Amino acid sequence: MNIKEGLLYFAQTLLPEFIKWVDSWHQYAGSSLCYILKYEALVSNPLVKMAEAIKHYGIKISGEELMNIINKNSFEILSGGRKKGSADTSSFFRSGISGDWKKHFDHELTIIYNTILKDFLQKYGYDK
Repeated sequence: MNIKEGLLYFAQTLLPEFIKWVDSWHQYAGSSLCYILKYEALVSNPLVKMAEAIKHYGIKISGEELMNIINKNSFEILSGGRKKGSADTSSFFRSGISGDWKKHFDHELTIIYNTILKDFLQKYGYDK
């Protein structure tokens, strides 16, 4: 199965359930039990976003400990030494950059995903 076939399969089988799953998180968005963190925000500013998350949950660690955690879980470490943007489509840690998925969408996939995700994209600010 190539990437396009995989994306079509996902859209036709799992995407509607994925939408329900993500929607379910937002019913708790204002509670102390839930901190919603978008991938693109984490990638663009990991220190600030992780500091917000640990503060939300009342976790007490030093700034040095937090930096060690961030560094040990960086794309470069988890991908086996690749730099961000260096893609490996067979790896879970594909490229380490936000929005990389866009280059895999042709006109047909864009229409299919926009049709399924229209309300979802608007609701969570991804329609821009």
